[in-house]
Amino acid sequence: MRPHSSTSASRGFSRWRLVVFTGLFLAGIRGADHLAWLLAPQGAPPDWQLKLERASGRPAPRIVFVGDSTIALGIRPGLLDIPGYNFGRVGLLPEDLPEVSSALASRLPVPFTIMLSITPELLLDFRNIRNASPASKAAALVRNRYTQLGLAGTLFLPHLGDARTAAGVLARNFLRRCQDRPREDLWWVEADGHLVQADLQPGLRAKDRPLPAAPPQDRRVTERARAALAAFRDTWQGRGCPVYWIIMPTCPGSGADLDPAQKGLGEAYLQVVRSVFPARIIDLRGTVDETGFTDPIHLNPEGATRLTATLHQILAARGDLAAAGR
Repeated sequence: MRPHSSTSASRGFSRWRLVVFTGLFLAGIRGADHLAWLLAPQGAPPDWQLKLERASGRPAPRIVFVGDSTIALGIRPGLLDIPGYNFGRVGLLPEDLPEVSSALASRLPVPFTIMLSITPELLLDFRNIRNASPASKAAALVRNRYTQLGLAGTLFLPHLGDARTAAGVLARNFLRRCQDRPREDLWWVEADGHLVQADLQPGLRAKDRPLPAAPPQDRRVTERARAALAAFRDTWQGRGCPVYWIIMPTCPGSGADLDPAQKGLGEAYLQVVRSVFPARIIDLRGTVDETGFTDPIHLNPEGATRLTATLHQILAARGDLAAAGR
């Protein structure tokens, strides 16, 4: 009986070793994928100081655009009658707004009007899932690589606190080192700060391209987003600079319009921005057709031109915004 028991135990141990080895192998592949994503040049636009240097060398902007890549790619201030500058930055998060305020206050004379926008995916997912419930963390871990990296940060470097995760620190530092790397498909226009991206997949319709995963809904993350926007609004309104929220368009027929998770995210997003900017929202949804997009949420140069023309008409019709250009 003993040899038989020994053989059974040996086989059981071998199976466990196989399971462990397979798990480690799959984890290694997944980790390599994340590392490659993290280290790949992201084509980030110039940092705040360089943009501020370019902006301060021209007539003082009366309209300042702040936001993530949808603003950076979607607004062309040079087409407006009022002097303006685009300070949009790829991947801007609500937690970055204090840095934005400090940068703008250090170089730009007030007053000016601020137009702000952050996509629902970034507004309601700080990439710091320390603020989310355990259920949301579990869902995010499965669905979203950003929060997978964020979870690793909160596990291994908890001393970083709520404002940053290990993933966020690594990504930002590396992106800043990548800013001088040439990208043939991504460049910026120094005259007005807007970002331009070439279409690398001209044969694929914008509405059929991948859409960022909708983060799971979590009340604590939503409240943190609301507080961050309100603090930014109060800071600048206290300096005589009104803050408006722009609701950017999405590609008609894409998952942004059809996917139930995206619809739920969109409803939560609207609740937040309407509570913070009840009378100062410029809704640009539905103003650009599919031909103006490179993917479900980003505009191509032609789409940015059309959107800016629509915005120009809105600015001309609103006396409070026109006053900012005087």
